[in-house]
Amino acid sequence: MATQLLNAGMDLVSIQDLLGHTRIKTTERYTKVSNVKVMKDYFKAIELVMKRSTSN
Repeated sequence: MATQLLNAGMDLVSIQDLLGHTRIKTTERYTKVSNVKVMKDYFKAIELVMKRSTSN
C-alpha cells in the first residue's frame, strides 16, 4: 500500500504519519518509487523552473 500511495503522488511524510512510523527511514524501506513517478516529478519541477526563469 505504501508504494501505491507514493506513486499516486502522496507525500512521503504523509505516508509516514498514516503508517505510524516515527522514523522516515522506516517508511522509505516500505516504498519503491516507480520510473513513471520520477518522470512526472521531473517534468513538474522543470515546469516550475521554467515559469520562474521567464518571470524574472
